[in-house]
Amino acid sequence: MQILITDITDMADGMYCVAGWNEAEGRMIRPLPQGRHWHAELLEKHRIAVGSRIEVIPTGRHHNGDYPHTTEDLDVVTGSIQLVDEVPTSQIIEIVPAAAMNLTQAFEGHLRLENPFRGISQKLWVPVGSRCRSLVSINRPFGSIEILVNKFGTLRAKIESNEGDFNRVEVTVSCSLLKHAYRKGGVAHAMSKLPAADNWHLRLGLAREFEKTPGECALMLNGVL
Repeated sequence: MQILITDITDMADGMYCVAGWNEAEGRMIRPLPQGRHWHAELLEKHRIAVGSRIEVIPTGRHHNGDYPHTTEDLDVVTGSIQLVDEVPTSQIIEIVPAAAMNLTQAFEGHLRLENPFRGISQKLWVPVGSRCRSLVSINRPFGSIEILVNKFGTLRAKIESNEGDFNRVEVTVSCSLLKHAYRKGGVAHAMSKLPAADNWHLRLGLAREFEKTPGECALMLNGVL
């Protein structure tokens, strides 16, 4: 099975979540080496980055988890991981289609938008158990994202998106590239990593439920292509 990597998110403690597009099946897949997330050494060993096309063999075991993540979760044999080739960003967005016109549509009505402030929804989540995608994408014009740090010190992104009562949403940044850039040079450096293109392909995904917010899968920004 081949997967074109589109999302790499920094989960902390040296662990990463990797996901990508399977062209044969026309869907997103989250490959989990022996049912686990990826560590930095494994990414480096196989030169995994956004645009990497990898070959993997499924273990055949059902991953022990809940929807919506079960939609894309796939346990793979760690020893089977091989880098096939590398695809430029300009080609990725031609291969991988946007999931929908907006986030509400992408999550098939399961997305909850809360904490309104000046026309911005600052809390977006999907209930655990929802039978929908956990990885989506939307296309937006250049300049439709603002990177910031909130009062809690969390890297966040304001995104222009027409979601009914809201014309913008604010989500936590999970994208490995943007988080690493922020740690190195602050918000301005993170903003400099956004593509210099007329149109942006936004990758968004749901986190697994946190202990402090049981039953909620928070929406996060996984990347911008």
